[in-house]
Amino acid sequence: MQQRILLATPRRRRAFTLVEMLVVILVIVILATVVLSAMVTAQETAKIARTKALIARMDQWLAPLWDAYQTRRVPVIVPVGTSPQAAAKARLDALRDIMRLELPDRVTDVLDGPTTSGMARPALSEAYKRAVAASWSTNNTHQGAECLYLILSRTMDGDVSALEFFQPTEIGDVDADGAKEILDGWGKPIEFLRWAPGFVSPMQTGGEDAFDPRKVYGKQYLYPLIFSAGSDMTYDIKTDVAGGSDPSTWHHYNATTPQKNDPYVDPGGSGVYFGASIGPGSLDNITNQFFETGN
Repeated sequence: MQQRILLATPRRRRAFTLVEMLVVILVIVILATVVLSAMVTAQETAKIARTKALIARMDQWLAPLWDAYQTRRVPVIVPVGTSPQAAAKARLDALRDIMRLELPDRVTDVLDGPTTSGMARPALSEAYKRAVAASWSTNNTHQGAECLYLILSRTMDGDVSALEFFQPTEIGDVDADGAKEILDGWGKPIEFLRWAPGFVSPMQTGGEDAFDPRKVYGKQYLYPLIFSAGSDMTYDIKTDVAGGSDPSTWHHYNATTPQKNDPYVDPGGSGVYFGASIGPGSLDNITNQFFETGN
């Protein structure tokens, strides 16, 4: 007797519909967008953290130099009979002259000589002037950053330069003028202002000037400002009367009136002081005076 064997006919698989394929593609795109967004956020967070660490490192080198000026001896001879107030003024004026020369924040600080009668240019200032390239005198684009690099290059810990504590990738010359800068996480120079009276921060809240204990001028306390442009790569901080390659428009502290080297000068009489915000680009700046709030 023959046995009949029945073979099951394979069932045809239902193909994906166009709608289903579009849904799958949409899900993949959404997941890719989420992952990409997370990666971008992580990269930005890393750049911010790296920039804060760089600025903190520079501030740690600069702070002792700044504080040391409170007890710095100045080459001023005060005639017998000079009133204590007049003697204090002479000392403070000479001290500000030295601060400008030893902690420059602009091309003119390096190139201009002392204003104090009988005072020679400090050795540090001579070293800065020798170090800068000839082309630097016609470009002030990143002068604050370049001056900060000069200061750090001459700041020592024993026999070790402060620059030894920075990686080669953290140093560059973005404007190719022969003067180097320390770069932030986005590759932009970290800028510097020795005196920034227009910058509002917890460190500059109107307290008494530590360098003026007799209140000769009675101005507020100032602290050097180190700042990055942040993620938008726009500084929007007033640092000079004008930028560019025309030296006749640059600010000269040795020519301020009525006092030479006036830290609180109103450049150009505009009412906008150095360090003041001049646009929304400054909102995400990272500075040594404002870490806690994201600046």
